[in-house]
Amino acid sequence: MSLLRRRELGIEPLDTPDPNVPNDDRARLMYYLDCVCQLVPQLRSDPELHALNALTRYHNYRNLDGDDINRLIISAYLLSPDELDGKVLFLIDELCGDSDNKFYNISQVTHIIGVAGPVLVGGQNREVVKIMACKMEWITRYWKNPISNLVGKFIVLSRNASLTLLS
Repeated sequence: MSLLRRRELGIEPLDTPDPNVPNDDRARLMYYLDCVCQLVPQLRSDPELHALNALTRYHNYRNLDGDDINRLIISAYLLSPDELDGKVLFLIDELCGDSDNKFYNISQVTHIIGVAGPVLVGGQNREVVKIMACKMEWITRYWKNPISNLVGKFIVLSRNASLTLLS
């Protein structure tokens, strides 16, 4: 016999300080990953995400080498807003207040009434400790534009390296 589960979620807004993210695509993408790791803390130590913890220290963006930037881009793609939307990331302007994003603690009460499917983040079942509401402007500023720019630069660098090797 299968048990059915129903979950009731309670959310409580968190006061978070202004992150003061440097005006750099690497820092912005690192801040995005930092926000994701606040929502799903065990991602910081996931071996498949190649030391994601180091890629969330956005004030150290200048210390990234080419391999780090490659890992940053891959991790950001694996944890894209499309992957997280409706799971831990919610595009709900009204929940953001005056900012572009806002964190919420969640509490969960499960009532056994139905079969519930697992919540997957990054291809694995994950414990979610917070959720974040954000505006599309936040996604554009901290994920879409930075990843587009970094991928473009990375491709140019790769082509230049290939041309140098061929010469």
